[in-house]
Amino acid sequence: QVEVDGGIVSSNAHRLRRLLRKGVQLCGVIKGNAFGHGLVPAARALQEGGADWLGVDSLEEALALRQGNISVPLLVLYWSNPWEAPVMAALDIQPSVWQEAWVVSAAAALKAAESVDVLKVHVVVDTGLGREGCMLPEALPLAHAVLAAGKAGVAIQIAGVSSHFCCPSDGVATQGHWREVQQVHSSIVHLLQHSSIEVQQVHS
Repeated sequence: QVEVDGGIVSSNAHRLRRLLRKGVQLCGVIKGNAFGHGLVPAARALQEGGADWLGVDSLEEALALRQGNISVPLLVLYWSNPWEAPVMAALDIQPSVWQEAWVVSAAAALKAAESVDVLKVHVVVDTGLGREGCMLPEALPLAHAVLAAGKAGVAIQIAGVSSHFCCPSDGVATQGHWREVQQVHSSIVHLLQHSSIEVQQVHS
């Protein structure tokens, strides 16, 4: 049996937040019911500790947090239903996207709902894990699909660009992979900025 002290979680988040450079935000990943330790209590502790936003594995988890009065922005790390885009936009739940078809469906849902709340999406690029994300050459067309929908009057915009380390269970491999991930992030940001697409957040 594992006992988790919410006060210590909150204190750790606060300490981490103080160590970050100015402008860098802290995201607490609590996917899978906070790895089995209780979704809402973990979220509440992290929010009280100063986490800027939280990452979950599904829209269902994000909705549970909103029902639990968690107010920070929420990032859905894995697939979400694009037809739920109006709900996500209204509750500041930010989906991860890596398919143009997803963007087209989400844009249609937002248009049909006449949504005025902006859906903020995060473009995911695969950097070796092979679980989710588009390939690097696909990132720019995907971003352009989001931009085109926005220019057509749909309330959607790019909030960030993300990726996942190739070997999450291997600390040594992850440390060696960091430079490669940084290079991919730099390449993506350069491509998007060259196309006049602003990127607010870059994260792994």
